[in-house]
Amino acid sequence: MLLEYYNELEQNMTVVKTLLLLVLGASLLPLLPDSLISIPDQLALIINAAAILCILAVFMIVHRNPSEPPIEITNMDASSIQLQGDMTLHSIADAVISTDLNGCIWYMNPVAERLTDLNIQSVRSRPVNHVIPIENARGETHLIPFEKVVESGEMLAADTDLVLLSGDKRLSINYSLSPIRDNSDAIIGCALVFQDVSRLRKLTQLLAYQATHDEVTGLINRREFERNLKQLIDGNDKEHVLCFMEVDQLALVSDTCGHAAAGRLVKQVASLVKTKIREGDILACLDGGCYALLLYDCRVDYARKLTTGFIELTHDYRFREGNKIFEPSLSIGLVSLSSRTTDRVEAINHADLACHIARDKGGNQVYVFHESDDVSQKRQGELDWAKLITQAYSEKRFLLYAQQIAPVNTDGKKPSHYEILLRMVDDDNNIVTPSKYIHAAERYNLMADLDRWVLMTAFPMISESLTDKPAVQKDQDRAVFAINLSGQSIGDVRMREFTEALLAKYPLLASCLVFEITETAAIANLSEAVTFIETFRRAGVRFSLDDFGSGLSSFSYLKNLNVDYLKIDGEFIRNMACDPVDYALVSSMNYIGHVMGLQTIAECVENEDIHNRLVELGINYGQGNWLAEPVPLETILSVEDIDAQATRSTSSLT
Repeated sequence: MLLEYYNELEQNMTVVKTLLLLVLGASLLPLLPDSLISIPDQLALIINAAAILCILAVFMIVHRNPSEPPIEITNMDASSIQLQGDMTLHSIADAVISTDLNGCIWYMNPVAERLTDLNIQSVRSRPVNHVIPIENARGETHLIPFEKVVESGEMLAADTDLVLLSGDKRLSINYSLSPIRDNSDAIIGCALVFQDVSRLRKLTQLLAYQATHDEVTGLINRREFERNLKQLIDGNDKEHVLCFMEVDQLALVSDTCGHAAAGRLVKQVASLVKTKIREGDILACLDGGCYALLLYDCRVDYARKLTTGFIELTHDYRFREGNKIFEPSLSIGLVSLSSRTTDRVEAINHADLACHIARDKGGNQVYVFHESDDVSQKRQGELDWAKLITQAYSEKRFLLYAQQIAPVNTDGKKPSHYEILLRMVDDDNNIVTPSKYIHAAERYNLMADLDRWVLMTAFPMISESLTDKPAVQKDQDRAVFAINLSGQSIGDVRMREFTEALLAKYPLLASCLVFEITETAAIANLSEAVTFIETFRRAGVRFSLDDFGSGLSSFSYLKNLNVDYLKIDGEFIRNMACDPVDYALVSSMNYIGHVMGLQTIAECVENEDIHNRLVELGINYGQGNWLAEPVPLETILSVEDIDAQATRSTSSLT
């Protein structure tokens, strides 16, 4: 009797060990990278395995081999054990159906009855494939392969999108099918486990839609459009036309009525354009409210006629926002895509270039890009600069300079303040300032790479300087270094993560860093700018709003940006000593900044008269070649006492 009990215990330990392995596997699944097994798939594996294990346990208990001696049960009888198994299957959240070898139903748990709108009494012994209709994504009947599982003896999982037809409902499902074995390891049936994944599939479809479509207009976005364009160019044997379009009044609407109103304008104009394009043409909404249109099998003359119709269509259209009425117009650029076109990026650049030329010529017109005309050649120069930037970057021909930002009022000791400046060395070994190539870098999306290089280079240099100078170790005494960041960097999540990692590597830097963001970049990427600023303010970094006053809505946006400094645009500073209007504007900007608790910085301080006016207004800092010329950053950092240098450079102002 004892030997029989031991053998039975050893036999049942197989189930126990299997359960332990399942628990161990489930605990390890979350440690795997999502790229290997996604979270929904992890959950599905755990649930399916648990359900199948319960079915196997029930059948091991209920369908014992009659030749084996009965198990001696002390605390519960066989009916109680079977009842526990039934209760377990009833409590599982997935639908569970057990069948014979031919797929005829033995058992359905309540979830299976609810999802199929059937009951076990009416379908017992009937084939699953006859009573439970399932379709694939093409609407074709899907038959569950019971014979295949019985023959192979292996579990099978559905690898396609399936729909269960249940009454008037259509439920998205996943299922797995496993063989059921008796104690002699013979297959006696199948276990079908399926889940209603309708909500998950709808969410997946929604996420896929959002990843490829513009939220405001519902049109496809830049990434999806460029994918279509690449496919066309890769297999191009006809003439097509790529078109870029912009609403001329979009910035005005955004500045006067807000970002939401601008979004409504973009959506309404898109609806107008959609009424005129041909079936099969692809219309997309790109960044900043710019549209792109891909005209298949189309000559340039027809494209010009079609897009001129877009302009005529907007002549009679009025955009109303509150009590304001706008008359929007379009700037449209066209470029032909022939069989010789092989570069997707170049095609986009030419279409974008043509659109900008149309806008610069007054808007409300169509411009066709031709490589030979003067205007296109001029803009081509920017493209050439972009290539030079890329070459200089790869050849490590960029340098860091620094220019002092001097206190206007020299009473009392203030930490020295510097702006880090980027310089490029050309092929003739000349130093090139960013004013020559900055527009090309912005147009061709090179700014984020340049910003990343500046941070990678400046951070270790400044950090080493701080650790070598005990005299400036206190936060309040440390020199302050301002670094410019572009709008492209502000909106780049990878750039934010990269900067966070650098700050973690150089923890002493945060308290002596100021990130400068231009007002234009902040307004164009307002939500991203707010997120970026708040992220790094929590780390101890300060912020400066550069070129303040250049936008039409400076003061309204200022309330949304948690910055520490205002750098007043040099356009107002240059003539403030002789122009009362500029003087008044600078005075008002300085006053507003101080009311908000910000420190003000005047750019382009080029003579003593300007400096004296800044003293009158109580502006905190000034920057310009008259105060201090830019010098290599290592020159600044090599000075034994940075604050002493600052004192020497400002002593001539008193």
